[in-house]
Amino acid sequence: MQRLLLGSEKATGVARLLFELHRGLLLGQHVHVDISLVLRSFFLCSDVSLASLLMLPRLFTNAMADDATGLMAEVQLEKMYVTDEAVPVLDTGFNVFVYVGPRASKKSEDALSQSAGAVAAKNMSPCRLWKLTPRRDAEYILETYLSPSSESKSRRRLDAPKPGFIAYWTSLARA
Repeated sequence: MQRLLLGSEKATGVARLLFELHRGLLLGQHVHVDISLVLRSFFLCSDVSLASLLMLPRLFTNAMADDATGLMAEVQLEKMYVTDEAVPVLDTGFNVFVYVGPRASKKSEDALSQSAGAVAAKNMSPCRLWKLTPRRDAEYILETYLSPSSESKSRRRLDAPKPGFIAYWTSLARA
């Protein structure tokens, strides 16, 4: 798989196929849990160009909002910029990923998490909510909700951002 992804044309083809399997009509609403886990892992470890193909056109953020109401705006990945206060929300079809900037206000974080849950709840297919929150000691907290409305969650610490898309977001926030 990794050899296949090295060539850009082949990578684009694989990404499009995965995107169609992930969000498209090929599998409808029924996707095996293993497939969902593979796609999530693939998305998180992909470089930016590949990950953007998997998640477009559903990117929401508060970074471009004029007020602090917690409302998200949908934007194209190329037009996205990240600040320490930004809370980007990625809707990949079966998963909604929330990245909380290190200086995001609690009010903004809570409002956007609720909005992300609403985005996830509108999906026709089963959906999980993932929330990545950086901490001061260079650790990250990854919370996983089995469904957007679920109160139960798993929580684990990540010592450093994984290579790929998460590292890209954090590098933008630090710039």
